[in-house]
Amino acid sequence: MKDKFDIPSEVSDGSAETRSHTKKSGFMPMLIAVAASFIFFVTALCFAIINNNNNNNINNNDNKVQSESSQPVNTTTSQSEASSDEPSSENQQSSEPTESKNSDRLIAVNLPTGLNFRDMTKIGEDTLLARCDGDFILFDINSYEIKNRISRPDGMRYQKIDNGFVIIDPGRESYSYDIYDVDGNLIKHVDFPTRKLEGEQLDRYSVTELPTISPDTFVVSADGKKVFYASSKGYCTNTVDLDDETVIQPAKDFNGGFEEFYQMSSPVLYKDDIVYGTASIYNPTEAKNERYFASFNLKTKEWSAYYKYKKDQQLFVMDNFVEDSFIIGDMGADQRFTEGKLYYMSVGDKELKELQCEESIESVNYYISGNAKYILTAYEHQEENTGIDLDWGIKLYDTKTGEILLKKEIFFYRLIVYIDEATRKLYIENGTQFYVLDF
Repeated sequence: MKDKFDIPSEVSDGSAETRSHTKKSGFMPMLIAVAASFIFFVTALCFAIINNNNNNNINNNDNKVQSESSQPVNTTTSQSEASSDEPSSENQQSSEPTESKNSDRLIAVNLPTGLNFRDMTKIGEDTLLARCDGDFILFDINSYEIKNRISRPDGMRYQKIDNGFVIIDPGRESYSYDIYDVDGNLIKHVDFPTRKLEGEQLDRYSVTELPTISPDTFVVSADGKKVFYASSKGYCTNTVDLDDETVIQPAKDFNGGFEEFYQMSSPVLYKDDIVYGTASIYNPTEAKNERYFASFNLKTKEWSAYYKYKKDQQLFVMDNFVEDSFIIGDMGADQRFTEGKLYYMSVGDKELKELQCEESIESVNYYISGNAKYILTAYEHQEENTGIDLDWGIKLYDTKTGEILLKKEIFFYRLIVYIDEATRKLYIENGTQFYVLDF
């Protein structure tokens, strides 16, 4: 019988994929990761089609911003110029921002064409990092000029750390990971250890070598000094150079059946000796796996399960840029059948908090700020029976008071948001248009 941490998993086209598991068989995290990736792909495709039909419009009707503490945005800027591998000049648009006619707090910036954002975060004092189709883009938030462009194929995992970011390659180009500083300079490249395939395995896989650790469970600590992952040995920590492995929870602990232990199937943050993410445990009574938002203390080996996911609920930050906050809602759910509640917490909290949205449909599309001070939701109202859009927009909540600080009519399909708590600014990418909004 193979143990729970059997590595490698199935490989197709040179990339690691997932082998399904029963109660007594191997390690299960990648099944959830593949399913989540498929759902993300289908959702993104639908959003892209709808967004194309609506041509990334912003409704120009007056809509008063409900915060009075903000100051107008300085719109002085320069022409956007990409790095040496930027698109050709005919595919570029001016980066000069223009103010909305109906708000002194909203400016629009034309970025080069083809920059369809998937995720966005702030690194350093004046840099936004965005994952686009085929590229990681770093651009200055004062001049809106592209500072650096890192071309990497789709399928990469990535995360934010204190002084930069990490790109994890699960086999698209090689089994490895790269650490970059806040300017996008490569400061460390590390190859995952691999083993050669032999005999019948060569017929089963499209590659001749596979990593001995699981790239899908690999996460770098927030300070950039250590890593956590699963391997055939169990759950392990190591240095960023992978030269001092410590087994935290041996695979032999799971030989009795994995209803006895949680499985950290999708770690998203490793900070202060604690790993946070989606974990699973087998329920023998119902003969199915139950999914939780949980943490694993690597010093005490204690698990904390904060929340059991309901149908259609998931942790929003899977494989995205994570800071010190987490949020759970009804992503992928039909908007007609949501409860309108968002569950959230910060690193160090003992339990989840709850935000009751003004409307139930807001618990489907949402973003949270780095320390969980603010939550942004998106909504749309459709005409009954016809499905025709009547109106749409975003709302920004103060999580402490529940007050709506801002309400704005912005079309939310293909919406990517970063909430800057320190400067009280929203950075919004909406298809091919980029906006900055004070609150």
